Amino acid sequence: MLSEEIKDYDGYFILQSYVSGPDVIALFIKEGVPNKLAIWGKIAHDGNALIDGPDGKINILDIKLYCFLRKVKFSQEELNIKPSAQEGWVDAYMKLVEDVPEVKAYLDSDYLHRPLNNPHAKFASK
Repeated sequence: MLSEEIKDYDGYFILQSYVSGPDVIALFIKEGVPNKLAIWGKIAHDGNALIDGPDGKINILDIKLYCFLRKVKFSQEELNIKPSAQEGWVDAYMKLVEDVPEVKAYLDSDYLHRPLNNPHAKFASK
């Protein structure tokens, strides 16, 4: 269920980025995302452990959630949106994921430091 929920939010986020633009994304980040973050934070142990538990093993839910959170963080920065109170666990959780050796190697690779999309990509209304 969590996997589908994250997928739904991520899909909506991507679609609205292309179709509706920054105003809809800003509203989604301010009003739609915080309620889910409050719930997902409990599942992610308030950023103190990966979803699979305190043994440090990463799973697909961690990757899906990390990818969604990363998009939200990029958009908050670009749209000048302050993080909500429900995001207190997000940075700690993202660091846990980033510290997994395989993820760290990927994040440090040249592959990731390309644009997320082609240079012409932008919000629909810009």
